[in-house]
Amino acid sequence: MKEHEKRLQAHAELQNPNLILAEVNNLIAAAEERIEQQRKHLASVSPELKASKSARIKLERMVAALDKLKMFKARIGA
Repeated sequence: MKEHEKRLQAHAELQNPNLILAEVNNLIAAAEERIEQQRKHLASVSPELKASKSARIKLERMVAALDKLKMFKARIGA
């Protein structure tokens, strides 16, 4: 298959709402898993002030990103 045809096929697949929803669901699941891991990491470094602060900031960013993914999912009607 030629490169141009591959790009057209990929574009057509991205237009499928079910595929988009499935991908968003996969991203949400992965983000939730990473957040859980980050929470465990935060608990393990809590005695160390600098590491704890860094871990907390990363966790806050992950939660914010997850919220945005969930808002996007709601916007696409799922």
